[in-house]
Amino acid sequence: MSDLRSQLISKLGVSAPEPTESTPSAADPLSDSAHRDTDWYRALVPVVRQHGIKLNPQSSHGAALNAHNALMKKLKANGQHRVRKELSDLQTRYAKRREKKAWSRLKSALEAGGQSPKLYRAIKSNSVPAETVLQRWERIKNKGLNGAEVRSRLLGN
Repeated sequence: MSDLRSQLISKLGVSAPEPTESTPSAADPLSDSAHRDTDWYRALVPVVRQHGIKLNPQSSHGAALNAHNALMKKLKANGQHRVRKELSDLQTRYAKRREKKAWSRLKSALEAGGQSPKLYRAIKSNSVPAETVLQRWERIKNKGLNGAEVRSRLLGN
């Protein structure tokens, strides 16, 4: 980015604007609003409105997921299997990318926190969602707990 900025300065004699938090590239892919820039959400909104399910334009990921699940039931009842399958596939792809990012971020956070790689493997082999474990880690990372205490808190035991 700095190389591009220097090239702009030399060619045009002006500087490029500094990146801000509202820049899409700076957006957190695990944020509660990251889903709004996906194919799944763009395909979901018109179909949800068409079937009379309420969905706020600035909806959170959880609200969009709830609307998606309600829509899947309506589409199944109405026999609209093609639309249902397309939306379901888009949502599954997005969920897998989001989950992969969460596991990657959790692994990095645990390594940075000085935790054993065994802890990461033990957590991943459980059925607790990665985003849930990541949120729990953010709450307990500076408490000075030993490995067993960290594991039990992250797994919710």
